[in-house]
Amino acid sequence: MTYIPKREKKAQNMALLCIITGFVLTALSAWLPYSVVFQLISLAAVAAGVFLLQRYVLCEYRYIIDDREDGFSDLIVYKKQGRNDIKVCHISLLNVEDIYRHGEKTVESDSRYAYNQNPDTECYVLLVSEGGKNLEIIIESDAVFLAALRERIGGGGGADSFAM
Repeated sequence: MTYIPKREKKAQNMALLCIITGFVLTALSAWLPYSVVFQLISLAAVAAGVFLLQRYVLCEYRYIIDDREDGFSDLIVYKKQGRNDIKVCHISLLNVEDIYRHGEKTVESDSRYAYNQNPDTECYVLLVSEGGKNLEIIIESDAVFLAALRERIGGGGGADSFAM
């Protein structure tokens, strides 16, 4: 089963706004007092715009539930950026302890990996227990994909729980 989150325009608009604001502040800083301050602010705005472009606009995530022949399932996350299609996460759903809405619970985790396509959307956290350490995998999901994940999670004991 494969799920690809739909891309929203919010990140694209925010990135464009940050970059345009940075260039306008740079141009206006020649006539404003304390021009160094405005140039630093414009540099930060352009950097934030480039970050938003790289993180949310220019990449696409694809989530795949791979049902193996032994009856267990894996979650594989691919990140496509340009022509590159890279597997960024491979976890065994047997080792997923819990699935909950992001921000609903506070769990002390050792690592957190965010594979969400859009900022400020409803995301879900897969809590993976690996060797006494907790990992949080943050993904976007619709109701059908989330139900498929919930019916396949197990109580631990899998061989390979997390791979990047």
